[in-house]
Amino acid sequence: MANEFSDSPQGSTIFELNNVLPEEKREYVRGLIVQAIKAGYRLIDTSKIYATEDLVGEAIKESEVPRSEITILTKLSSDDHHDVRAAFERSRRLLDTYIDIYIMHWPQGFTKDVSRPLAPDESPTYIEVYKEMEKLVGPDCRGIGVGNLTQKTLDMLLKETEIKPVVNEIEIHPGNPNTKLVPYCLERGIRPVAWGLSENRRLARLTDREIQEINSLHEEIGRTRLIDSVSQVWMEVPGKGKTIMGWTVQEIGWVNDKGECLV
Repeated sequence: MANEFSDSPQGSTIFELNNVLPEEKREYVRGLIVQAIKAGYRLIDTSKIYATEDLVGEAIKESEVPRSEITILTKLSSDDHHDVRAAFERSRRLLDTYIDIYIMHWPQGFTKDVSRPLAPDESPTYIEVYKEMEKLVGPDCRGIGVGNLTQKTLDMLLKETEIKPVVNEIEIHPGNPNTKLVPYCLERGIRPVAWGLSENRRLARLTDREIQEINSLHEEIGRTRLIDSVSQVWMEVPGKGKTIMGWTVQEIGWVNDKGECLV
């Protein structure tokens, strides 16, 4: 079975809204999305946790740009792994249109009461969740993908599922270019989509000396992760210590048992 969106052209730019949106800023942000679309942005990245799905739907209509020219990417949150269909339908209703790409935001999930993260082998596993996502593909869901998967987790997923992810949305910027993971995805026909692009702003202000210093730090490439500073996702788990939503960096596939970078 093929992913219906896999042969469609992707937009080359991303308009990303981070974090939960305060009520008093909703009208302002909706206007920004309209401006972005009119300016030529064609891939809009949204999510339940950004609280912008309804604004994206409204902005697309107001822009008067044909819906067929715009790619909407939204996400299955980690607290919705137990009911994929319901989560998808909620997003579709808020957007009030079909979804071009529906991705699993993170492979990690939580218990139904969101009291603790699920272990990698605890049901529903990310592979079981993706299999539920495969059932969504059709007129209302043109393609499915994943987020924050590594070679390790992608290898396991590709062996167990039928529909190849259209995209893998991962952290990509000068400090963390994912020089191994990006080629891995491209070789398998999975398109990398970057988050953390704001790190590119510093490049325009680098001096020659700074560029030389960066060029001498190849051993540190892949070690500067923005996610390391997001305290909400780092959790202490008995027997594991510090984890990212219940998974160690080895279980995620960022590093091996020797601490060597794998991505």
